[in-house]
Amino acid sequence: MKRLLAAAVALIALAGCAADEPTMTPATQPAVAPSVPEDGIALNMEFAPAGLSVPSGAMVVEEIDQVNNITIVFSAPTGAELAAYYRRTLPELGFTITADANNSLLFEDAQWTGGFTASGAYSALTLRTDWE
Repeated sequence: MKRLLAAAVALIALAGCAADEPTMTPATQPAVAPSVPEDGIALNMEFAPAGLSVPSGAMVVEEIDQVNNITIVFSAPTGAELAAYYRRTLPELGFTITADANNSLLFEDAQWTGGFTASGAYSALTLRTDWE
């Protein structure tokens, strides 16, 4: 019985030594946020990269705003118009467009990787960052 009790105490002690679960923190933001283009509207998302915007008149039907992932689903304007907007504005925010075909984009900066794609009546922009 003493051995069983000693084993149980040792097991509990080891469980207490387990590493804490990592926490996620938002990606760092620049001291001065980049300006939003005249034909854009600033996003009111807590975790989006500074300066990220949507075109004026965009119809956002869904958004996800998490510390490691933001996603915006659009029903307007067209995928081609949105792709043109992000083709122009993402580099101004420091993103490098790494792929561009069929109104779809892949892009990245030092903290985020992202994609834009259009299909039929809907388009989506998503950005993801790793654990900090």
